[in-house]
Amino acid sequence: MDLKQTQQDLQKKIDRLPRSLNIYLLQIKKHMTQEQKCWKIIEDAKWKLDHDYDRISSDWVELSKNEFKMLESFIEAKVKTLMNKYEAAWLGQDGGPGIDVSDDGWSDLVYDVIGRGERFYNSITTEKLRKMANDNDYKESFSYCLQID
Repeated sequence: MDLKQTQQDLQKKIDRLPRSLNIYLLQIKKHMTQEQKCWKIIEDAKWKLDHDYDRISSDWVELSKNEFKMLESFIEAKVKTLMNKYEAAWLGQDGGPGIDVSDDGWSDLVYDVIGRGERFYNSITTEKLRKMANDNDYKESFSYCLQID
């Protein structure tokens, strides 16, 4: 069974949930903070599953204009935070050996961290970034998910 079929089957199951449960889930979503909503959208995208930015951007095109702008701003702010926090480590200016990636690789690495979701983002360290780079455990580029026609 392919991924698209699995997603369709899952949506059918969700659609069959009792109406009261759907209403309850919508009410919970209304009470989420913007940050919680953004992390939920990112985690629901399942970047780590297949790194398919075309699949994700085709899902994100369904977001309202305001939701998409909120998500885009959120992701860019998280990228800026990580880049500022770990730039010295990347360049080897923190007393360590540096993180062995190019300029583009650094961007891809940081975006990949965000694509993996809130828990991973909150747990990131210089050592984890270095290991991801050394193991080539990141993909180009979660940022492409934001390129919506």
